[in-house]
Amino acid sequence: MSGSIPTVSIIMAMKDAERFLQQALDSISAQSFKDYEVIVVDGGSKDNSPSIARSCSKTTLLKQQGTGLAQAWNQAISLARAPFLTFLDSDDLWVADSLEACISEFESDNKLEYVFGRTEFFLEGSDIRPPGYWRELLQRSHLAPVTGASMVRRSVANRIGMFDETMSVASDIPWFVELRETSVTRPLDRLLLRKRLHARNLGALKYAVFKSELLRIARARTAKHRKVAG
Repeated sequence: MSGSIPTVSIIMAMKDAERFLQQALDSISAQSFKDYEVIVVDGGSKDNSPSIARSCSKTTLLKQQGTGLAQAWNQAISLARAPFLTFLDSDDLWVADSLEACISEFESDNKLEYVFGRTEFFLEGSDIRPPGYWRELLQRSHLAPVTGASMVRRSVANRIGMFDETMSVASDIPWFVELRETSVTRPLDRLLLRKRLHARNLGALKYAVFKSELLRIARARTAKHRKVAG
């Protein structure tokens, strides 16, 4: 990494992602807002993913120092230089003004700490809808705090800490819950992310683990609320 400090650090974790990676990176290159850096953490890909990532301008490719999605995100965050952080999965797509829409909100309110917008889910080709993704998900866009449709001030990420590396699938859920409960948040009623559903989505490959982690999160939140109430 060199040069002036960018406004936004875009974080991407990948492993054997060549099927969709170029499309994801192209959706970054197509952004109307250009003052960004891209930090890609590779979890030991055996395909052509590293070469594809290197071909994208403004990209720093890192070899993952640990394992798991949460660790990859944390590794990238630790090296991110920008005052704003955002994430894009290696199989997803941004609409062309996603970064600009988020930055405009932050510029309009210096107290704002976290923004998120709408996500549109779509099936890849003839792939079967993965388990856990209900049919209604594909019928409209959804205003929900998911990584690819969110941007956060780096200072807030520093305050609440990193992603929970003991979780292999759902580490983003408690992180974003904490963001929404402790930060000045603004939902944007506009489409920011197109999220691809296919047979190799992490949540589909590890669906049983995902359900187990959701239960763990729910129990932890219940215990926390009981402690506060008592």
